[in-house]
Amino acid sequence: TDRPKDAVKVFKALMARSPTEERNYVDLAALYIQQNAMEAAAQVVDDGLMNVPGSARLYSIRGVIHAQSGRTQEAAADFNLANRLDAKQEYGALGLGLLYTETKQTELAISILRDRLKKTAGDFMLNYLLAQAIVNEPVEAGSPQFNEAWLALRKTLEAKPEFTKAQTPVGKLYAQGGENKKALEDLQRAKRQDSTAREALGQEREVAV
Repeated sequence: TDRPKDAVKVFKALMARSPTEERNYVDLAALYIQQNAMEAAAQVVDDGLMNVPGSARLYSIRGVIHAQSGRTQEAAADFNLANRLDAKQEYGALGLGLLYTETKQTELAISILRDRLKKTAGDFMLNYLLAQAIVNEPVEAGSPQFNEAWLALRKTLEAKPEFTKAQTPVGKLYAQGGENKKALEDLQRAKRQDSTAREALGQEREVAV
């Protein structure tokens, strides 16, 4: 059975049946993003915004698509709009954290993510992005930043054990702590789970040298 194709059919049927149900567009767009099918994801989001105008979640997802396609200004605009539409600033904060991490604006990313985690301390994605932002720069083993990143990753994997993307920052922390064998194990695990994980591939080469 081709599960992704089956899932696409199910979501499309749900969207046809309930065109104003936001979740169906969100779930299908997320599925396309996982498959790296950005154009298909963008089309789903645009269709969703026609039927659910003012959806902070959909604007945030569109921001993710822009960010992953290198359109940082458009991404920031969508994340800021999501912030304005969502009184809790959940989706926009998450998106801006991702954007600033991807564009190496580390201090901005860490500040936004720490602030949001004060409200939702157990959110696995916010914790993952915080750890990712911290390890973007070398951190000294045992330093407060190093320990903060470990704690964030532990919370990520406690909440979502199957979230294999967390293995890349785990591998980075092992490498920065001098535990190269463990670093390689985690980075190779990330590569096995996601063959498109360019960051894991690059980091693995550095550790193996």
